[in-house]
Amino acid sequence: MKLKIFMPDSQHLLDTITEMESWITKKDLSNSQISQSSVGWQIAHSLKVANNIIKLLAKSNPDDYQWTFNLIRTLCLQFRYFPRGKAKAPRAVDPKIEEISTESLNELFFKVRTRLDSVTNIHPNSFFDHAYFGKIKRDDAFLFMLVHTKHHLKIIKDIAG
Repeated sequence: MKLKIFMPDSQHLLDTITEMESWITKKDLSNSQISQSSVGWQIAHSLKVANNIIKLLAKSNPDDYQWTFNLIRTLCLQFRYFPRGKAKAPRAVDPKIEEISTESLNELFFKVRTRLDSVTNIHPNSFFDHAYFGKIKRDDAFLFMLVHTKHHLKIIKDIAG
């Protein structure tokens, strides 16, 4: 039996993204005891992940979605927690230093907000394929983006002290 995971509304995700946006002025801050990456990297990475998920959801074929049990996905999403330091960002969502400017971060925020509006209207079985969690359909993808964004927001707050 599949665990029913609460789908956060898009407003909750937008509120979290807006909170993250308030940290742009601290983009150059870093603390090697917390993370090897700066606040700006945390922001850019989180937004790149959201943008990629939204694009993948839109491109997916809902007929290809097949639910399978994945313990790690179930636990992480059910407890709304990703452990630190257990995964490495894939190249596609690993921002380079030169990509982390106020302008580029503002552009990423704009893209995420614009794309989030469109993704709520796609088929519920639209999905993206995650390296550790497997196929994640639309509703759980919203929860994944929320948990992922909050995970990096916590790291940002710890870096800032």
